[in-house]
Amino acid sequence: MKGHSFLAFVSGAALGTAVALLFAPEKGRKTRRKLKDMYHKEQEMLMQSLKKCKRELPEEIQDIIE
Repeated sequence: MKGHSFLAFVSGAALGTAVALLFAPEKGRKTRRKLKDMYHKEQEMLMQSLKKCKRELPEEIQDIIE
């Protein structure tokens, strides 16, 4: 399924970004703010992906049944 591949890609990108930020030489407050912003952005993308999968899944099931 295309949705699962996209979800895996987004999750991997988010994890990679978080690790990079944790090792970046910045002040803790600034790093935590970046992580928090990134988390909210990724959370929104994940919710949009899940909504899309929820809409498309019944269509795919119908195609399999027919």
